[in-house]
Amino acid sequence: MKKMIVAALGLLLTVLVAGCTSANAAGPVAGAGAPVGGWVLEAWNDPSAVPNDGITLQLADGLVSGKAACNNYSGPVMMDNGNFSVGTLAVTRMACLDAGLAAAEDTYLRLLGEVTGWFSDGTSLVLTTNGAETLRFKTV
Repeated sequence: MKKMIVAALGLLLTVLVAGCTSANAAGPVAGAGAPVGGWVLEAWNDPSAVPNDGITLQLADGLVSGKAACNNYSGPVMMDNGNFSVGTLAVTRMACLDAGLAAAEDTYLRLLGEVTGWFSDGTSLVLTTNGAETLRFKTV
């Protein structure tokens, strides 16, 4: 009986790993020349809240992640030929007791979801919406 349980757990683990590998292989990927690495928010185009210097963005292997003022976020991203599209983001649910931080987080996640393009000059990553600068990041 114990051997059957161990074998079943081994099979389950194999299926889960294979499922994750398949999902990653078929998921969105960054196109040639897309920046990878870590970025810190420097500016945005929305006057409703002040950017927080703790907002970060990581890009690697078709995924975007980082810290949005209070909570961490992650999800798929497509970057190809200057186009940028973020899929559904998973966001942690930590309490954000500071109203300024909460406003910054809400604004940042909204703006990130609206982005349609990107360009980089080597030291800055600029995310755009309909050709207008939306978010500007500097390298970490």
